[in-house]
Amino acid sequence: MTDYRIQVTATKASWIADKAIYDLSARVITRRKGIPFPEGEFVIFDPGGHRKQIDSRGVAFLRLSTNRPGPFTTIASLESDPEVHDESEVVVPEKPIPISGAKKKSEDDKARAESAEALKRIREARRKPGEVQVLHDEEKLRAEIRESRQKGLPVSEKLGEPVVTLPGAMGNYWLRVFVPNKDGSPLAGVPVNVTAYAGGHRIMSDDHITDGNGIVSRGIRILAANTSVVVEVQNEQREFNHLEQVPSPPMDRWQWAGLMFGVLALGVALYAGTFLSILAP
Repeated sequence: MTDYRIQVTATKASWIADKAIYDLSARVITRRKGIPFPEGEFVIFDPGGHRKQIDSRGVAFLRLSTNRPGPFTTIASLESDPEVHDESEVVVPEKPIPISGAKKKSEDDKARAESAEALKRIREARRKPGEVQVLHDEEKLRAEIRESRQKGLPVSEKLGEPVVTLPGAMGNYWLRVFVPNKDGSPLAGVPVNVTAYAGGHRIMSDDHITDGNGIVSRGIRILAANTSVVVEVQNEQREFNHLEQVPSPPMDRWQWAGLMFGVLALGVALYAGTFLSILAP
């Protein structure tokens, strides 16, 4: 029996323009105490063969999109041991299809059938060492071909290097994300996800879209200690750690008065006790 197990969860997809956006999260867990954590391990998400490294919390997070409605199954497995895997269903709600989109619907149905067939082959290949990675590469290529057919939001091949900054101090920060094209011009309509973690738990997750200047800008207030902020742009992540917490407010005059009264009362009690002990026979 392997020393590890994996749990994968999927959010319900939400339509943004012509894409349904959904999140996949896989957590690697040791089966018993004393087993070292698999640092540097990668998780493979299928269909698509997406490869993500687990973070310090043992979590691999992935944001994907599709233009095909209907539920489908996703699999997350350890790269070093494909036998360690878990499945989850991704629910993509229906989207109204115009009459002019009948041809595109036919293409989507065909692509869905291809994905189901590829997933079946991957499951069968788990019993045959050496074949899984080949199928990963093949399905990844098919996913890229399907992605290139999509119109609407820009695909990752058109993006330049995102610029992500988070200046600030004492718990008050201002996030600014600039997404350029490869030629440096602003790129509008790019999805940006901002997620905050505290104590290993996700406490906030917001989705944004770049404006006409290719920018997402928002304030972030850090109220909990050891909070980290992860910004994801088209599967590219930037993580900000060691953020300062909002300091506790100073005491007002009534709080100071209460403190001084308590100190004075303690002093009187100590003095009285000492005096009475002297008088005692």
